[in-house]
Amino acid sequence: MRGFILSALIFAPAVLAQIPGGITYAPVFGTDGANRFVHPGLMEEIPGKPGFFIVTEMGSGNIYVLSPGPNGYAKSLFGTVKGNAAEADMGLTGLAFHPDYANNHKYYVRYGGAQRPPRQNFLDERIAAADNLRDSGTPGRRLLTVNEPEEFSDHNGGPPIFGPDGYLYIGFGDGGWDQITPDAHKNGQNRSVFLGKLLRIDVDKRDAGLPYAIPADNPFVTDADPGVKREIYSYGLRNPYRLALDRATKEMYIGDIGWTKFDEIDIAQKGGNFGWSLKEGSFCLPGANCDNAGILDPIGYGANPAIVKCLIGGQVYRGDSASPFYGVYLFGDYTLGRLMAFKKSAGAGPAASFKDMGAAPSNPIYFTLDAMNNIYMVTYDAGTIYKLTHAQLMPQATTGIGGAPIGASAASSRGKALIAYARDGRVALPPGSKGRFEAVSPQGRRLGVVSPDGNYGVTLPPGAGSVPGSGEGVVLLIPLVR
Repeated sequence: MRGFILSALIFAPAVLAQIPGGITYAPVFGTDGANRFVHPGLMEEIPGKPGFFIVTEMGSGNIYVLSPGPNGYAKSLFGTVKGNAAEADMGLTGLAFHPDYANNHKYYVRYGGAQRPPRQNFLDERIAAADNLRDSGTPGRRLLTVNEPEEFSDHNGGPPIFGPDGYLYIGFGDGGWDQITPDAHKNGQNRSVFLGKLLRIDVDKRDAGLPYAIPADNPFVTDADPGVKREIYSYGLRNPYRLALDRATKEMYIGDIGWTKFDEIDIAQKGGNFGWSLKEGSFCLPGANCDNAGILDPIGYGANPAIVKCLIGGQVYRGDSASPFYGVYLFGDYTLGRLMAFKKSAGAGPAASFKDMGAAPSNPIYFTLDAMNNIYMVTYDAGTIYKLTHAQLMPQATTGIGGAPIGASAASSRGKALIAYARDGRVALPPGSKGRFEAVSPQGRRLGVVSPDGNYGVTLPPGAGSVPGSGEGVVLLIPLVR
C-alpha cells in the first residue's frame, strides 16, 4: 500500500472547467458470471480486424478474442501464456501487436517467470495463425530476460507499445515497492540496469549477440561508459504501468504510479530523466540532491493520496475535434475506483491538474481506443469491459479500415468515417446518423450506398465483411458530401 501523507491537490481551474462531467459506462462484455474475465489486464483492437478485440487475463495467462456479431460479442480462446499466476504483477502483464501484424502475424507478450527464485520478467515474440484470431502454436522467440529483486513482487511496469517510429517501447518499474525507502536498490538513476527505465528496441533487426537491434539514435548509444544500457530511452521512473500514444501529436504518455504523495503523467523524451528516486512529482525527496538541472517535471501530477492513489494510465481522446474532450487524457485510479481527467498545458511546466470524474463501476486496470476513437475501460476485479459514453465523446475515425486514408468524399469538417456492423445486406447505422454513406469493406472494396431511411442497397459477398469467410462483419462508412 501507499503511505498516508496528505497534501493539497494542485489544479488549474480554467483547464479543468472545460472538461465536461457526466460520462457514463456502457457495458460491452462480461456482465454475467459466465462471461466475466478473471483479472483481465489488457484489451486491444486487433490490427486489420476492426471490431475484434484481444483481452488478456493476468493470472491464468489466457488470451481471448472478442468477435463482433449482431447480438454482441462472442468470446473465444486465442492462446495462453503462463506466467506466475500467484503474483499478479508477475503474470501475463502485456501484449503488443507488431505494426504489420495483419501480414506478418507477429505479436509480443510480457510475463513473469512461472516460479521464483529467480524473479524474472520476460518479453517474447510470438506468431499468430494466418487468420490472426489465434496463436499458431509455433514456439516463441525470447527477446528480453530481466532479473528483478527477490524481496518484492511488483513494480515490473506494464504492456509494451510500438511507437510511431516502428520501435517497441517497454517500461520497467524500479523493482519493487518499499514503504520506508524509496527505490531501495536505487535503480531509477542507475543507467546500467533496465529497472526504472523506458526501453526502446528494434524487433525487426538484430545486432551482434542480441535478438533485436538497438536503434542508432537511442540517446545512450555513444555513451562513454560501457556499462550503460544502450536500450534506454528515458529513465528515472518508479512504475510506468501504462504507456499510450496521442494519435494526433504522436506523444507517448507515461502513467507513473507514485510513492507516498505524487502520481504523475509524463511525456516520454529521448534521454529524459524523470527524477525518481531523487524527486517524486516535481518535489525533491528528503536528503536527495536534486541539483541536476536536466531532471524533467511531469506534465501533470496528483498530490493527494485521498484523491489520486494508484494512477492507471489512460488514453487521449482524438475523435471529434470540436468536442471539449478533444485532447483530454482520460484515465483511472485503480485503488479508489474512480475515473479521472487531465489536459496537457499548452505552456511550459506541469499543469498539475487532475479532475475527478466520479466513481467508476469497479477498479479500472486498462484503457484502450478502437479505430473509431471510442474509449474502453477494463475493470480488474469485476472482469467487465465498459465503453465510456457521453454526448460529446462521439466515435469518429481519422483513417479507413486497416489505416488506409479516407477518400475525398469525406471532405466536410465532420465528414470522418464511421464503422458499423453489416449482416444480410443491411447495415446497422449508428444512432442519430444523417445523410448518405458509402460502405467499404475492410479490404477496400466499394459495396454501395446506405442511408438512415432504409435504402440500404448493400450486399456483402463472402469475405467482404470482417468476419472471415462470411458475408457479414464490420464495414467502413464514408459520408457522401452533398
